[in-house]
Amino acid sequence: KSNVYIICVGTPISKDKSPDLKSILEVLSSLVNFLKKGDTIFLRSTLPTGTSRKIIAPYIEKNTSLKIGKDIFLAFTPERTVEGNAISELSSLPQIVGGFSKNCTEKARSFWSNLSKAIIEVDGIEAAEMVKLINNTFRDVSFAFANEVALKCDEYNIDSFDLISAANKGYPRNKISLPSPGVGGYCLTKDPVLFYQNSKNNFFSLAKTGRLINEKMINYPLKHIKRFTSSKKIKTKDLKFLFLGIAFKGI
Repeated sequence: KSNVYIICVGTPISKDKSPDLKSILEVLSSLVNFLKKGDTIFLRSTLPTGTSRKIIAPYIEKNTSLKIGKDIFLAFTPERTVEGNAISELSSLPQIVGGFSKNCTEKARSFWSNLSKAIIEVDGIEAAEMVKLINNTFRDVSFAFANEVALKCDEYNIDSFDLISAANKGYPRNKISLPSPGVGGYCLTKDPVLFYQNSKNNFFSLAKTGRLINEKMINYPLKHIKRFTSSKKIKTKDLKFLFLGIAFKGI
């Protein structure tokens, strides 16, 4: 009885860093059985740029007698809410909309304006896909810079937290994040990979480098532990560790 369908399932990456679209294809395989003329489909799942037009749209048209943009409507409206505050941010955050065609975008604008006062229309479905990727890739790269600062400070026996605090204090133009033992979570470890993969431009990827730095930082605490045990001439197995806290969402 529905005429609007919102798809928001996980799109992880495989061990070889390729996108795993199994979940979203399973949803589509069920959805095509009862799609009817006039229905609208909104994609919220994070996708590599071009997936909606090159994979999802052809799948729908192949398995139904419906033409997208004419019989049914398809748009990408990225989910950008933070866990724990999703309901509030669903209405407070601007909603990005980009359709398979112009009339698909208009359908998206009309629907999401019921939930959010701020609707941002972008240039097509590919642009909407990329918005989510660049939001999270920017965060990952900025955290990678902070972690690179920590690695550089270690060479000169400088406290990176004090250094960054001094650089940020009273300076209005660029707030540098604090370093951490890697950058985890579901999105920031995945979205930069989806962003830099399959690029037609053979340039050096800042997003890829940032991901490598953040992955390298996982071993950084171990380096300090080994340095400590070596200086004190004690064995690591004799140490007791206290974890004060693990943050899921950093600043």
